[in-house]
Amino acid sequence: MITEVELPGAVEPEGLALRTRPTPPAGRGQALIRMEASGVSFAEQQMRRGKYYDQPPYPFVPGYDVVGVVESVGDDTGDGSALVGRRVAALTKIGGWADRLVLPVADLVPVPDGLSAAEAEAVIVNGVTARRMLARTKATRGDTVVVLGANGGVASLLVQMARVLGIQVLGVVSARHFPYVRELGATPVDRHGDVGAQVAQLAPNGVAAVFDHVGGPGIRDSWAMLAHGGVLVSYGSASTRDDAGNPRLPVLGLIAQLMLWTALPNGRSATFFDLWAGRRTNPDRTATVPSCGPTWKRSSSSSPPARSPPGSPGRFRSRRSPKRSDSPSPVPRRARWSWSPTPSDRQRVPRRASPPARSPGVAPVARDGRHRRRELFGGHRRPTSNPHRCPNEEPMSTIADPATTDVPSPPAGPARPRTSFGPLLLRLHFYAGILVAPFILIAAGTGFLFTLVPTLDKIVYSSELTVSSVGDATLPVAEQIAAARATHPDGDLLGVRVSEGTATTQVDFSSPGLDEAAELAHTVYVDPYTGAVTGQLTTWWGATPLNTWLDQFHRDLHLGSTGTLYSEFAASWLWILALGGVALWWRRNKAKRTARRLLAPDLAAKKGVRRTRSWHGALGLWVALGMLILSATGLTWSDRAGANFSAVLDEVKGNRPYVTTSIDAAPAAGHHGGAAVTAPVDPSAVDTVLAGARDAGLDGPLAVTPPADAASAWTVTQNDSLWPVRLDSVAVDASGTVVDRVDFADWPFLAKLTSWGVNAHMGLLFGIANQIVLAALALGLVTLIVWGYRMWWQRRPTRADRRAPVGAPPVGPGAWQALPTWAIVVGGPLIFGLGWALPLFGIPLAAFLAIDLITSEVRRRRRPQIPVSPAPAGS
Repeated sequence: MITEVELPGAVEPEGLALRTRPTPPAGRGQALIRMEASGVSFAEQQMRRGKYYDQPPYPFVPGYDVVGVVESVGDDTGDGSALVGRRVAALTKIGGWADRLVLPVADLVPVPDGLSAAEAEAVIVNGVTARRMLARTKATRGDTVVVLGANGGVASLLVQMARVLGIQVLGVVSARHFPYVRELGATPVDRHGDVGAQVAQLAPNGVAAVFDHVGGPGIRDSWAMLAHGGVLVSYGSASTRDDAGNPRLPVLGLIAQLMLWTALPNGRSATFFDLWAGRRTNPDRTATVPSCGPTWKRSSSSSPPARSPPGSPGRFRSRRSPKRSDSPSPVPRRARWSWSPTPSDRQRVPRRASPPARSPGVAPVARDGRHRRRELFGGHRRPTSNPHRCPNEEPMSTIADPATTDVPSPPAGPARPRTSFGPLLLRLHFYAGILVAPFILIAAGTGFLFTLVPTLDKIVYSSELTVSSVGDATLPVAEQIAAARATHPDGDLLGVRVSEGTATTQVDFSSPGLDEAAELAHTVYVDPYTGAVTGQLTTWWGATPLNTWLDQFHRDLHLGSTGTLYSEFAASWLWILALGGVALWWRRNKAKRTARRLLAPDLAAKKGVRRTRSWHGALGLWVALGMLILSATGLTWSDRAGANFSAVLDEVKGNRPYVTTSIDAAPAAGHHGGAAVTAPVDPSAVDTVLAGARDAGLDGPLAVTPPADAASAWTVTQNDSLWPVRLDSVAVDASGTVVDRVDFADWPFLAKLTSWGVNAHMGLLFGIANQIVLAALALGLVTLIVWGYRMWWQRRPTRADRRAPVGAPPVGPGAWQALPTWAIVVGGPLIFGLGWALPLFGIPLAAFLAIDLITSEVRRRRRPQIPVSPAPAGS
């Protein structure tokens, strides 16, 4: 019989259960192991709590690794019988907590003689993890790496392996572990201090690698430590181990963040290490594409394709790739399939006929400023050469005999330059679409995720945000605060949000462990009908952790102040792309400018760039207004343009007014009109304060802010952002008397407009309809960008004598010189003012114009002089 330790569910250690079952015989290629040692690591602890990322459903037997003695092997195992009686080690992930277990012989590694079972077990998971993570970096002798938690199981082995290779190690640990880290050969760094500053002092130019098992917000500090070419290896998210909700979300968010950082052109990379990724991925996959003809090869882990490539049946051959003996775990052999044409296949490749003789008098035609060479034969476009031509084939001639070509004479006098806005608009829209579109694409993608926040919050935090059943009457708010205080005895009361219906009451407390500069709070959720505490979360201005993470991801990609540049850059140019695209689409349809022509794609257009442009222009017109609103509202939150916007509001007195909380009529202080709490507040007066606010006409959900001191009043504000908004605010003293009042109707128009725009940008103004519109806008933006890049690719030259991977600019440099003089005189100061107000619009635009001017001048100087025919006398 086999005795196993089973996890019946999320239990405490005493909840583990023993079970027995018959011992199964070892089959072919298997061995029966008598277990001597198995680890109890962080992974098993998280599995016991139901918080491991990819643990199986309960019940199951944990045990990530095992050391034991082989008792028997399968009858047809072959040389595996030599392992009988040997001590072996294996990675299991689950199932190791058993006195006997059956494992594949290929997974077993013999343990050297003289090494105890406990010593061998200590290096299985930890050693393999450390070795493979170190191999993922490019750190070599003389480089410096940072290891977080250098006193841990994986990290301590990682330090020793790095030191053997001559790599300098900075171990981030508590001060009490400094002697142990020095004994390992690393330089200790105090984790309770400013780790980034300490590492910068020891490695001023950055480090080659950072190994981070903590995750969470601190991952940004690890990323900032890297030098150019450095690698961030993340292998856990220990900082979020106690967070409520789905355990997959922090890990998925971390992986997405690392992938995004790696995709950015910053010279650094990040990876998430999964010990079991090698068991799911075949490292020997290959894919080659021959450069000649239709011959192609592909590899696959599945069966061969059901049919051959178009135009040729070909032949399939199967070959087996050998197992890799140096792999830490066996890699399953996979069949790779390749196809090569039969000798007759190449003959079936269609070839174009040779071009007919060229008629005299046909000259190159320059069209739309793109100078595309076009030669006509009887009214038809000249055929191109065979795209399947091999290098040893002679190319088809595409050059006409100069003797038969009549070169037109230049005009007798210089032509008058034509003034137009079109060339500059087209060139600016082209380059902005190529260079700015990736940032807008990221903003649209992250914005689409943010529109899902209300729905995700209801799913992930349903137990905290909603009550199980609605009672007949709610308890006094003071009793609800007392229930929250019993759960959170430390910290000051920061505020209370009293909701209606099925929503819970939210009570905010400060905490010494939270970063005050980050404006975080601990929010306790209380059932208003029973007084039961339904949960506790770390919030930012009342937003849940998921809401906060996605909001920051959309704003700065979790890169801090550097990351805000991307969103401000995208918002600064989004309105330019929208207005420029509308103007170009309007100009293009000037011959037949109807609503049907403008708002619907032309399905009769020829396939290719014309049809794609039709879809691109029509969709752009539909989403243009939304793009303008998103750009304007997004800029109000930006660091640089937003600061200029706030300064303008201050000058015109267009900011939101706040109530005066000082009973002696002194000006109020604090963020959003409320002063910071400096002394404990007795919450017993909150019901009296709420009664006074209700009597003053404030209905709906309310936010209550306690006074700073005895000389200040409570602040009660409506916080209903759904249209029509309810944002009236009153200051009420402890006796329930209203001492000051500010209604939304009294706000300046600019303040109202800002509030409406911000709520609409967040999807709050019109509820679910607002969120659907935002999601549609995000998807529309993504589609526009994809179609834009598709047009760029479709306009590429495809002739055999002149190929290019992408299309050339539709207008050459110097297009701004075609502007009318009055436009330069009037538009210059306007553009300068916009560039000052929107720095991330003005600086790139100035750089674009400078490069455009230099390029235009260089091309003008290099342009050869066209000879005149006949030659002038005397030449």
